[in-house]
This record gives sequence, C-alpha cells and structure tokens, in this order.
Amino acid sequence: MADPLENPYRQQSKVNPQREKGRREIATPPFRALLMAGLSGAEYQIVLTIIERTWGYNRKSANISWTEFTDFTHLSRMSVNTAIKHLENRHIIVAGRDSKGKTNEYLFNKHWDTWLTSKEIDTSKVNDTSDPPPEAIGSKANDTSKANDTSKANDTKVVKQTIPTSKANDTRTSKAPEASTTPPKERLKKDIKESIKEIYTVWNSLNIITHKKMTDKMNTAVKSALGDYSKEEICQAMRNYAEVLQGEEYYWKYKWALDEFIRRGLEKFMEAEVSRENYRIEVKGGSHAGREGSGAHREGTGEGDRFSGFRAIESRPDKD
Repeated sequence: MADPLENPYRQQSKVNPQREKGRREIATPPFRALLMAGLSGAEYQIVLTIIERTWGYNRKSANISWTEFTDFTHLSRMSVNTAIKHLENRHIIVAGRDSKGKTNEYLFNKHWDTWLTSKEIDTSKVNDTSDPPPEAIGSKANDTSKANDTSKANDTKVVKQTIPTSKANDTRTSKAPEASTTPPKERLKKDIKESIKEIYTVWNSLNIITHKKMTDKMNTAVKSALGDYSKEEICQAMRNYAEVLQGEEYYWKYKWALDEFIRRGLEKFMEAEVSRENYRIEVKGGSHAGREGSGAHREGTGEGDRFSGFRAIESRPDKD
C-alpha cells in the first residue's frame, strides 16, 4: 500500500494545531445530515458559528450578538440575517426572542429528522456506523482489514438498538411523530401556505388597503419574502408601515397594496425605530421638516435618506 499523503504546506506553517489544545465535537448523524442538507455557504457558516459557541463550550444554547456573527464569518449583517431566517424556517436552528421580539439566543437542532430541507437526506447513510474502508485509515490498516467483514453485523445491531432510543427521546422533546409520518417537503409547503394566509389576514386588519381576495401576484410576492424573512418579521414590518402611514408625526402617506409593499417597502419598514426616524416630520436639524406628502425623496438619488442602506423613498404608484 502506498505511503500516506504528506501535507506539502506543513513546513510553511507557523502553527501546529493539536486535539489536546482544544477541539469541537459533533455527533456523526447530525454532521452527515448537514453535509446532505444542501445549505448555502453563508448558512453553513452560521451553523458552525452556533455549534462553536454552544457545543464548543458544553452548552446547549448561547447568546450570540450580530457583531459576533459578523466577526466570526466576515459576512454582512444582511447576509447573516438572511441565513439565520432560512435556517430557522427549516428548523435547523432555534432562535430565542425576548419580550420585545429581539433575537438573543440560539441553539443547533440536532434532531435532523425534523429539518425541512430542499434536498432529501439519506437516512441509511446518516445512521451508518460501519468502519471506514482500510484505505481511508492509512498504511497501518492492513492488520484490521479482515475484521471489517465481521464488524458489519455488529454495526447493524447497534443501529437497531440506538434508533428506537433516539425516536423515544424525540417524542419527548420535539415533533418527531409528525416528522416520521409527513414528508419534509409536504410539511414545508403546508407551513408556507399557512404563513401566507396569516400574513394576508394581518395586512387586511391594518386598514391600509383592504383586499377582497388573495391574488396570484400577492401570493407570489409573500412566498418569495418568506424565503428571506420569517412570518413574524413580515407582519411586524407591515405594522411598522401602518404606524408611520397613520401617524400624524410622519410625512409618509403613500399607500401600497400588499404585493407592492412586499416588493418596495418591506425592507424600509423592517426596523421600527429606523422607519420612525426616517419618516418623522420633525428631525433634529430640520432635514425632514415640512415634507409631509411632498415626495421629497427622489428615486435613485438617495437625497434626504438619513440611513445608508435604505433606498430613496418613492412616493408614486407602480406603473407595472
């Protein structure tokens, strides 16, 4: 058998990481399930950050700030936010929120059979505990290669004994029965459909523009938004919009239909304090004074925008 592959960069390195100096451990099944989950690069970075801050310190959950996420991953705040929402919607992570709705605690959901992934996870590969092939171990594997044939029978027994135990635990701590009877894709479709219905109901309750029925255009817009934001965030953004629209202290008075709001106003009204400050009539320095209903912000110029990252306000209806 050929000699083990040598690392050509070892001599150039100034570090020599060793297990004894610290390591992060993850059980084999959820690790393999992550490999098959079809996540984006940013989503994998967020998952690994959460595992690092929790399991890396023998904790089930941990408070992780936006600064920590951006420092660890070098992702933008927008990318971090989008990745977290995707992972939360797919049940891969759990985000805890305080009484004000602010996310301040995270945990990694190791019960991979409850995940709602776009790609099917091969259960047989996730639960396979057989030894790796001899060539994967190295040149010293020759002495144990014959033992692999007999170990498979023992491994099969181990799998049969451990799977019922894990399912019993899932019954106590998660919705394992639902996961075992309903395909993940069907559950995901059902969750999205229910979320769209609830968002439509909340919109009509705000008395902005009341719709008699949900159109295909609205359905498509809301469904697309749910790919980046949670149902709760979208509903809160709509409430922020209604507050500004109906408040006498704000100059913004243009009314969007639901699908228009999703496409053009969702990000503008995502943060309550930011939207209040952006559209308040009287601002220190007079930058917003006397602009009520004037449409002073001009499309594409950014003039009058006090917050970078927000597009200039458009105060005329869509032409499309």
